[in-house]
Amino acid sequence: MSRVGVGVIGVGGWGKHHVRVYKDLEYEGLCKLVAVSDKNPEAARRIASTWQVEECIDNQRLLSREDVQAVSICTPTTTHYDVALQAMDAGKHLLVEKPLADTAQKALGIARTAKRKDLKLAVGFVERYNQGLVRLKQVIDRGRIGEVRLATAQRISLWSPRVDDAGVILDSAIHDIDAIRYVFGEDPSSIYAESLERPSQGPETGAIIDLTFESGIVAHIMARRLTRGGEQRKIRQLQMVGSKGTAILFYIPQIVLTVEAPEILSPFVSTRGKPRYTKNPMKCVSVHSPPVWKEPLKEELADFLKSISESRES
Repeated sequence: MSRVGVGVIGVGGWGKHHVRVYKDLEYEGLCKLVAVSDKNPEAARRIASTWQVEECIDNQRLLSREDVQAVSICTPTTTHYDVALQAMDAGKHLLVEKPLADTAQKALGIARTAKRKDLKLAVGFVERYNQGLVRLKQVIDRGRIGEVRLATAQRISLWSPRVDDAGVILDSAIHDIDAIRYVFGEDPSSIYAESLERPSQGPETGAIIDLTFESGIVAHIMARRLTRGGEQRKIRQLQMVGSKGTAILFYIPQIVLTVEAPEILSPFVSTRGKPRYTKNPMKCVSVHSPPVWKEPLKEELADFLKSISESRES
């Protein structure tokens, strides 16, 4: 397998993690991290020095390099469209952090351009590579909790200046929308969304979303971005309620907890002295965890690189 030359455009909040992981994958022989660029020269210089890669003063300098075949685009959401087109014009495969663009029209434009130019395009839905989500789907597919009737997701994130150009729906809740679609294997037939908090200047910091599916399943998502000075904690979990029990995914530790209620008949003696039977209310609690914890971002970037070297879809 040949090594893919990669660059990272935007090395601020999340971009610096792409740099770190690509460097790990370089040691594993999957890629060669060549260069980084950022609109903040100091940030680019610091990251380049830390990881011993070339610092490019602008995107075009990075994209003009022949030893760069693919790039991660980790710039602000409102810049994704222009930077992605610039990268594809230079013939580069690309992974664009979610959301793909700030409008559906721009997102479709990126996808169509990549297809026309026969370039690999991946979108950074890192939770798809969370081993806990994979295990949750297995639990549901095997019928451990029966027929799923309700899904509820809660995602509380810390405030970050890097996402001031995108609200919690585009930046945060889309992880849960995508995860629910993945587990159920279908798209919702109707969607209702409401902004809970919207500062006078800037996008929404809270939202509730209700999804209804043709199969009869209903999903409820609550997302909130804590403001500066708020309670500093993260909550990321997804709960599925079925006819035989409940499954709860805790994203960060990648653990799934199931609470099952098997219909066990237990004898009891009636007042007339005749044996009768009733359903035992006992519950079976199980913890499902992956054999080995894997970093979702590393799994995602490795899959992106392999899709290029193996000429397959990511």
